[in-house]
Amino acid sequence: MKIKFNSKFIKFLSIFIFTFIVIFPFSIFATYGVDEAYPVGTLTPTCAPGSSVYCTIALSGTGITSLNGLSGVTQTFSIGDTGTDFMIDSTGSLHTFNIPDASSLNRGLLTPLDWSAFNNKAESGANTDITSLSISDYIDFTSTSNPSYAPGRLFYDDVEKSLAYYNGVSEAINIGGELFIRVKNNTGSTIYKGQIVYLNGNDAGVPTIALAKADDIETSESVSMAREDILAGEFGHTIYCFW
Repeated sequence: MKIKFNSKFIKFLSIFIFTFIVIFPFSIFATYGVDEAYPVGTLTPTCAPGSSVYCTIALSGTGITSLNGLSGVTQTFSIGDTGTDFMIDSTGSLHTFNIPDASSLNRGLLTPLDWSAFNNKAESGANTDITSLSISDYIDFTSTSNPSYAPGRLFYDDVEKSLAYYNGVSEAINIGGELFIRVKNNTGSTIYKGQIVYLNGNDAGVPTIALAKADDIETSESVSMAREDILAGEFGHTIYCFW
């Protein structure tokens, strides 16, 4: 018996040889024993190295007599793309391994064109910087619960009904709903959320704050309210207050 196949099918052929020569006999051995199961014959490839057309495998003795229901002396393997999933069509003396192109309906191979389109959508690496963005009309933000914290993350706050983002603190900053400044607490004590403060200087360009007091004209000129607890010597945010 002679089997002839296209060189493109070398990978599939190796799977076949492994299945019929190793797995299949082993399963028979387990049932009947070595003496009863081992096929009489030798599977010998005679193709020249580097052949680009066909290779021939000669089988002597009484080993394999049928492949996928075909028992012709010479059988050929080919590759097609018919159907919506991988399928082997064995007709006459031809075994066609059909592997369609992948699509929304087909489970198959990714074409070079589709691969290039996918690969060009993003640069390699975990993250990609957007260098330019063109918006023709508008952007819709999904109305869901606030996302996990990450500095610079923009989203729609469905509770406050406004766009919001995260900066250096985990609480969302609502755009248009509040005006705030980044400050430093240099008083030596914690300033708690909601306490009224005034500006008393700066530290490398960042305004410093202290608790406002009504017993002095300078300390009574409050301009903002602590947005969160600000530990001594730490940075935080205050909300502008207009009285």
